[in-house]
Amino acid sequence: MNYLYKNLLSASEKLNTVYKTDYNPTFDHLDYHPHFELYFCPKRINQRAKIFGTDYKINDPCIILSMPYTVHFMMPENNVPEFERYVVYFSKELIDSFSNWIIDKNLFTKTGIFLIKDDKSLVEALNPVFDLKLSQRRRALAFINFLCASGIEKITPYKVINSENTVVNILEYLNNNIDN
Repeated sequence: MNYLYKNLLSASEKLNTVYKTDYNPTFDHLDYHPHFELYFCPKRINQRAKIFGTDYKINDPCIILSMPYTVHFMMPENNVPEFERYVVYFSKELIDSFSNWIIDKNLFTKTGIFLIKDDKSLVEALNPVFDLKLSQRRRALAFINFLCASGIEKITPYKVINSENTVVNILEYLNNNIDN
């Protein structure tokens, strides 16, 4: 298995989005990056998440919130022709720009898998985050609105993955000292 470093935020961005429906069954890498990631699969589908080498089987709509440098991938269990998912990459600066009374920042201290209800209103709440005609600020506000609408702060995670480990520390060190 290969490891693929992806920095999907430019220096001026606090948020970036990717909407995917295709799936490549020859998938051969685990991702990691220096920013947070929110993965949202709105449909009931058999899928697998691999996080720090551990497989998690998920059959319900879910949100996976990943800390920076979390080594991971998500994929369907069976070769399905369409695999809809929404991915939001965001920076620590975005989180810091909101006060704790808007969203509890403790939510962003661990990688977690959250099972959610199959709810079309969540897709509707997330759509403005993906609207590139909106400013970064409006998209960020829509993202916080989505987090609040999902009730993620009140959901007991299906799994909490310890992201305080040697791999994270090494990857972060390498990223921060690449010029040396």
